[in-house]
Amino acid sequence: MDAIMQKTAIERIIEVTGKTPAEIAKAINASPQSVNNWQKRGISKKGAQDIAKAYNLSLDWIITGEGSIHPLQSNISPNFESVDDWGNDTPLEPDEVEIPFYKDFSVACGHGTDLVVMENEKRRLRFSRLTLDRIGSHKDKVFATLAEGDSMSPTINDKDTIWIDESKTSIKDGKIFVFEYGGLCMCKRLYRLPNNGLKIVSDNTIDYPEWEITGEQKETNGFRLIGWVFHWSVMDSW
Repeated sequence: MDAIMQKTAIERIIEVTGKTPAEIAKAINASPQSVNNWQKRGISKKGAQDIAKAYNLSLDWIITGEGSIHPLQSNISPNFESVDDWGNDTPLEPDEVEIPFYKDFSVACGHGTDLVVMENEKRRLRFSRLTLDRIGSHKDKVFATLAEGDSMSPTINDKDTIWIDESKTSIKDGKIFVFEYGGLCMCKRLYRLPNNGLKIVSDNTIDYPEWEITGEQKETNGFRLIGWVFHWSVMDSW
């Protein structure tokens, strides 16, 4: 049996969420003493249900220590809610923040799209504070938009939603980034080359061969790194 499964329910929850007993108690409006008691005597059913809801954990996993840690409900990460639009008057959960969703601004997974910033965009997505902590970012540095084209298929398909972290301003080889080049916005894997050059790689290598730009070309054509694509939701086409 995995070592994490041998721990008490509260110990497992602490390890998975990275939260302290006091933080867990605050998230579910319980007293710290209640959480401490659960650690010694076993968690109550209501406590397990409240924690499962607060941290999007599987109730069965909390109680038994077996199975998936997160509910298996969709192919979207369990740290995200639906990408449907929602009103500004919809209350947030205690562990949620809101981020912009630029539905009318697509990032090209092809040859590039014109970069147009929707400054008056009002659509928002619910987003987990826990995920922000895990990627080391802040809600003001994260946004979501749509991918356009098939150059990153099968990893990212046309019209898939992608989440971008603008706080990551340095390139790690092989990671997927959104960047501006020559006035166009693209989504590709980047690799560093000598003299500040870059190799630009699509996952659909048959239709989109890799290409390179020099440091001089980056400067001449206005290369700008917008952010790291840390999550995407893949949807099939009918």
